[in-house]
Amino acid sequence: MILSVLLVVLTAGQDCQEAQARARRAYDERRYDAAAQDFAHAVSACGSGAPLLLALGQAQLLARHPADALASLDRIQTDTPEYVPAFKVKAKALYLLARDAEAEDTLKRALARAPNDAFRSRASTQAIARQFCDLMS
Repeated sequence: MILSVLLVVLTAGQDCQEAQARARRAYDERRYDAAAQDFAHAVSACGSGAPLLLALGQAQLLARHPADALASLDRIQTDTPEYVPAFKVKAKALYLLARDAEAEDTLKRALARAPNDAFRSRASTQAIARQFCDLMS
Protein backbone atom coordinates (compact mmCIF):
# COMPACT_ATOMS: atom_id res chain seq x y z
CA MET A 1 0.00 0.00 0.00
CA ILE A 2 2.73 2.48 0.95
CA LEU A 3 4.64 1.63 -2.24
CA SER A 4 1.53 2.39 -4.34
CA VAL A 5 1.11 5.80 -2.71
CA LEU A 6 4.81 6.56 -3.18
CA LEU A 7 4.63 5.64 -6.88
CA VAL A 8 1.61 7.91 -7.38
CA VAL A 9 3.38 10.82 -5.68
CA LEU A 10 6.59 10.31 -7.67
CA THR A 11 4.70 10.00 -10.95
CA ALA A 12 2.74 13.19 -10.27
CA GLY A 13 5.96 15.07 -9.43
CA GLN A 14 7.63 13.82 -12.57
CA ASP A 15 4.57 14.76 -14.67
CA CYS A 16 4.68 18.24 -13.14
CA GLN A 17 8.35 18.75 -13.98
CA GLU A 18 7.99 17.32 -17.48
CA ALA A 19 4.98 19.52 -18.27
CA GLN A 20 6.86 22.62 -17.12
CA ALA A 21 9.94 21.68 -19.13
CA ARG A 22 7.84 21.08 -22.28
CA ALA A 23 6.02 24.37 -21.76
CA ARG A 24 9.22 26.36 -21.31
CA ARG A 25 10.79 24.71 -24.34
CA ALA A 26 7.74 25.50 -26.49
CA TYR A 27 7.68 29.07 -25.17
CA ASP A 28 11.39 29.55 -25.94
CA GLU A 29 10.74 28.21 -29.45
CA ARG A 30 7.86 30.69 -29.81
CA ARG A 31 5.29 27.91 -30.15
CA TYR A 32 2.87 29.71 -27.90
CA ASP A 33 -0.20 27.52 -28.49
CA ALA A 34 1.80 24.45 -27.46
CA ALA A 35 3.31 26.35 -24.53
CA ALA A 36 -0.15 27.39 -23.34
CA GLN A 37 -1.37 23.80 -23.50
CA ASP A 38 1.67 22.53 -21.63
CA PHE A 39 1.47 25.28 -19.00
CA ALA A 40 -2.23 24.41 -18.52
CA HIS A 41 -1.20 20.79 -18.01
CA ALA A 42 1.51 21.91 -15.57
CA VAL A 43 -1.06 23.91 -13.58
CA SER A 44 -3.18 20.75 -13.34
CA ALA A 45 -0.21 18.55 -12.41
CA CYS A 46 1.64 20.98 -10.13
CA GLY A 47 -1.11 23.13 -8.66
CA SER A 48 -2.21 26.62 -9.52
CA GLY A 49 0.71 28.61 -8.14
CA ALA A 50 1.14 32.21 -9.20
CA PRO A 51 4.33 31.69 -11.28
CA LEU A 52 2.68 28.96 -13.37
CA LEU A 53 -0.52 30.96 -13.81
CA LEU A 54 1.50 33.97 -14.91
CA ALA A 55 3.45 31.86 -17.41
CA LEU A 56 0.19 30.34 -18.66
CA GLY A 57 -1.36 33.78 -19.09
CA GLN A 58 1.68 35.06 -20.99
CA ALA A 59 1.67 32.05 -23.31
CA GLN A 60 -2.07 32.37 -23.90
CA LEU A 61 -1.69 36.05 -24.69
CA LEU A 62 1.13 35.43 -27.17
CA ALA A 63 -0.91 32.60 -28.70
CA ARG A 64 -3.55 35.26 -29.39
CA HIS A 65 -6.01 34.05 -26.78
CA PRO A 66 -6.38 37.21 -24.67
CA ALA A 67 -9.68 36.15 -23.07
CA ASP A 68 -8.09 32.90 -21.86
CA ALA A 69 -5.10 34.89 -20.60
CA LEU A 70 -7.41 37.13 -18.56
CA ALA A 71 -9.08 34.10 -17.00
CA SER A 72 -5.71 32.60 -16.02
CA LEU A 73 -4.32 35.86 -14.67
CA ASP A 74 -7.45 36.51 -12.61
CA ARG A 75 -6.65 33.33 -10.67
CA ILE A 76 -3.45 34.83 -9.22
CA GLN A 77 -3.89 35.88 -5.60
CA THR A 78 -3.37 39.56 -4.93
CA ASP A 79 -0.79 39.03 -2.19
CA THR A 80 1.82 37.28 -4.36
CA PRO A 81 4.91 38.93 -5.88
CA GLU A 82 3.68 37.90 -9.34
CA TYR A 83 0.59 40.07 -8.97
CA VAL A 84 2.13 43.25 -10.44
CA PRO A 85 3.58 41.44 -13.50
CA ALA A 86 0.18 39.76 -13.92
CA PHE A 87 -1.42 43.22 -14.03
CA LYS A 88 0.90 44.16 -16.89
CA VAL A 89 0.11 41.05 -18.93
CA LYS A 90 -3.58 41.52 -18.13
CA ALA A 91 -3.44 45.10 -19.41
CA LYS A 92 -1.95 43.90 -22.69
CA ALA A 93 -4.75 41.34 -23.04
CA LEU A 94 -7.34 44.02 -22.33
CA TYR A 95 -5.83 46.26 -25.03
CA LEU A 96 -5.99 43.38 -27.51
CA LEU A 97 -9.66 42.96 -26.61
CA ALA A 98 -10.18 46.70 -27.32
CA ARG A 99 -10.93 47.35 -23.65
CA ASP A 100 -8.57 50.32 -23.47
CA ALA A 101 -10.07 52.02 -20.41
CA GLU A 102 -9.85 48.80 -18.39
CA ALA A 103 -6.29 48.26 -19.58
CA GLU A 104 -5.32 51.73 -18.44
CA ASP A 105 -6.99 51.19 -15.05
CA THR A 106 -5.17 47.89 -14.69
CA LEU A 107 -1.82 49.56 -15.33
CA LYS A 108 -2.67 52.29 -12.83
CA ARG A 109 -3.31 49.60 -10.21
CA ALA A 110 0.05 48.03 -11.06
CA LEU A 111 1.71 51.42 -10.69
CA ALA A 112 0.06 51.91 -7.30
CA ARG A 113 1.48 48.56 -6.15
CA ALA A 114 4.96 49.21 -7.62
CA PRO A 115 5.49 52.96 -8.00
CA ASN A 116 9.09 52.64 -9.22
CA ASP A 117 8.11 50.44 -12.13
CA ALA A 118 8.62 51.28 -15.81
CA PHE A 119 4.92 51.92 -16.44
CA ARG A 120 4.93 55.51 -15.23
CA SER A 121 2.61 57.59 -17.34
CA ARG A 122 -0.44 57.28 -19.52
CA ALA A 123 1.67 58.11 -22.57
CA SER A 124 4.21 55.39 -21.83
CA THR A 125 1.40 52.95 -21.07
CA GLN A 126 -0.23 53.62 -24.41
CA ALA A 127 3.10 53.46 -26.23
CA ILE A 128 3.90 50.10 -24.65
CA ALA A 129 0.46 48.79 -25.55
CA ARG A 130 0.84 49.96 -29.17
CA GLN A 131 4.28 48.34 -29.41
CA PHE A 132 2.90 45.10 -28.06
CA CYS A 133 -0.03 45.16 -30.48
CA ASP A 134 2.37 45.85 -33.36
CA LEU A 135 4.41 42.80 -32.35
CA MET A 136 1.28 40.68 -32.31
CA SER A 137 0.21 41.66 -35.85
